[in-house]
Amino acid sequence: MACLSALQNKGKCVCRVEDACVYQQLFSPAAQQSSSLSRQYDVSPPIIVQAHALPEVLEAGNSACFEMVCLGERANTQWPIIQLALQRALMGGIGWRHPVRGRAQLSQVETLNVDPAPVHNMPSRMHIQLLGHTRLQHTGHILTAAAWQVDHWLKAALRRQTLMQDAYHLGLPSIHWPDIQADVDAITWCDAQLHDVDWTRYSNRQQQAMPLNGVGGTFVLEHVSPAIQALLHYGQWLHVGKNSVFGLGQYQIVSSTAESFPSS
Repeated sequence: MACLSALQNKGKCVCRVEDACVYQQLFSPAAQQSSSLSRQYDVSPPIIVQAHALPEVLEAGNSACFEMVCLGERANTQWPIIQLALQRALMGGIGWRHPVRGRAQLSQVETLNVDPAPVHNMPSRMHIQLLGHTRLQHTGHILTAAAWQVDHWLKAALRRQTLMQDAYHLGLPSIHWPDIQADVDAITWCDAQLHDVDWTRYSNRQQQAMPLNGVGGTFVLEHVSPAIQALLHYGQWLHVGKNSVFGLGQYQIVSSTAESFPSS
């Protein structure tokens, strides 16, 4: 499956009737004006791959599974198109480090309608586990583990939620940074066990390898207010930071008693 105009324009859909182009709506959304941030921004696609549990190497004949989050009414009503795109991509071959790209078949699909309503009585002490790795950008640079700060991560989480809310009308709580600034200042960040992750993606569009380094690990947040609890709860589906559409930036909230909240 492909957009005919994208094939002639280096992978960029330039259909004139944007509202009627399913390809652009799902895979290459046009820039929008944010009502919350008062500026134009690039819109992330309404689909997010969650594949942190996939093995690095999948031997021939073996199977594996991954999850995909579809955001908003448009992506959910066009799920058959998304499924077809996945089938075509797997059959066309994935991976780039071997002479022959691995081909796979989408053998089974299960649909789960998740109501991401906030979990009541969430703990004010939260264990955060970064699933895969997260890329945070600050002052034009991708942060290393040594440079991470909790306010950078929370600002990225709020920015991501605000932009996806504007783009896909998700019905999430409206939260503004000035309203939670005091709550953020009151948070204690402790027990951080973070490490740098070297990761490379191969771009078929650009025909080159692209470094997407980031940070992985775990940390604990103490004295988390209800407003930030809700923000972080929804972020488990939306992810945080750059390249979220590829599955980066996924995390899971675990209570102090090691009881997991839903993450997919």
